[in-house]
Order: sequence, then C-alpha cells, then structure tokens
Amino acid sequence: MNTPRGINLLGRDDSVDFGLIMRLHIARLETESIIEKYSDVLWEEIGCIPGEYEIKIDKSIEPVVHAPRPVPVAIREQLQAELKHLDKCNSIA
Repeated sequence: MNTPRGINLLGRDDSVDFGLIMRLHIARLETESIIEKYSDVLWEEIGCIPGEYEIKIDKSIEPVVHAPRPVPVAIREQLQAELKHLDKCNSIA
C-alpha cells in the first residue's frame, strides 16, 4: 500500500507517549546559570548602551513588512518580563 507523502503517521502526543521525542523546558534555568557564571561582565542594565548612536539606512532598499508572529504560551510571561525590563532600561537613558 502506498501512502501519500506529507501525511504524518504519528502526531506530537503519540511521539511523546512512545518516547520518540521529549519536550524540555529548561531554557530559563540555562539563562539564569549563564548570567550567574558571567556576572562579572553582565549587569542589571543589560541591553542598554550609553550615549547616542546613528543608524545609517540605505534609502535605495525597499522596506519589507512581515506579519507579526504569535508568541507561544509557554514563553509569554518571560517575554512580558523582558519587555518591561527593556522599557525600564529605555526610560533610564
């Protein structure tokens, strides 16, 4: 019997149940350990550069607009915290 290409025989849930794939949620732990390990060069205001800078734009290039992508539920809280931190960082400068 021939099966058409592009048909998945196992979905994500079945693949997890059979032990073929494993979902890991450890990115946050890794980030915290990296910040702790390199605390001598990282500080609370990470991402903020003091002073003023000029961004040069080539006007001959046509701008491209992409549709916004949805944020996965698993990282929404982390994203909100980072956006608040970046907003705070911007208000200091």
